[in-house]
Amino acid sequence: MRLRFARRAVLAIVFLTACIPEGFNVLPGDGGRVDDAGIRTDVGVDVSMDAVVVTDVPVDTGTVTDLGCSNTQTDTNNCGACGNVCALGNACIRGTCQVIPTASVGSACVTNTDCGSGGACVTPLMGYPGGYCIYGCAIDPMASPMCGPSPLFNGICLPSGSAGVCYELCPPMGPTVCRSGYVCQTVSMDNSFGICFPTCTPNPGLVCGAYQCTAGQCSLACSTNAGCSAGSTCVGAGTSATCVCGPDTDCGPHHHCITGTASCGCSDDAACEPGSTCNTATGQCS
Repeated sequence: MRLRFARRAVLAIVFLTACIPEGFNVLPGDGGRVDDAGIRTDVGVDVSMDAVVVTDVPVDTGTVTDLGCSNTQTDTNNCGACGNVCALGNACIRGTCQVIPTASVGSACVTNTDCGSGGACVTPLMGYPGGYCIYGCAIDPMASPMCGPSPLFNGICLPSGSAGVCYELCPPMGPTVCRSGYVCQTVSMDNSFGICFPTCTPNPGLVCGAYQCTAGQCSLACSTNAGCSAGSTCVGAGTSATCVCGPDTDCGPHHHCITGTASCGCSDDAACEPGSTCNTATGQCS
């Protein structure tokens, strides 16, 4: 598998993460990375301004010892050694029994607790139907970008400042894996993979901010102002061009443009969950 990130699309997605709860701590160990668990640490990555390339690595499937014990790496009845049975609710990952989490990247949620250790719940008031679990992840050019609670690792780590946010990975051209209310928003150069992201049709301004909502997805690209939502501006050129919102951008009720970004954020406490308050400068609830 070769994952090539479209730099402009990734930057646009990062612009749209103003809805992430303020105070969300990036905890790579707790959030789970493939390399944290000792899996696929030898993945090769080639980093450039426009793409990140990840290559597949052969996986050791274990040594055949007898007819009933042929795979000590993934067999829950012979995990690590013949006859070593993993407890109910555990999976065998490279010869070690690991608890299968009740929630993972993109799971429905009501509060941060529903997402487990290292997770945060992005709620419906932020434009995510049914809530959406995200996780912290470290941006490391020498490690796999796959992330999420072990042993599922069903997410892709997208840069957000000096760290990253883990979104649910999906194939834009393949079978639908995103739950109801979400679409597979492409973030790859060749449209080969994307992330499960809210369908923008019900709340185009809140979900897409300065970008246009087209066929349920945020455009995440512009060459002129016409490529951005009404009241927003296309800034830059080529692959560096991005949409920036303005005072006239329609962000929907209780939301406004976060100056200098593509994002819409809260404008008053009505946009926040009960018990939270809106920081109008950042557009985040805390």
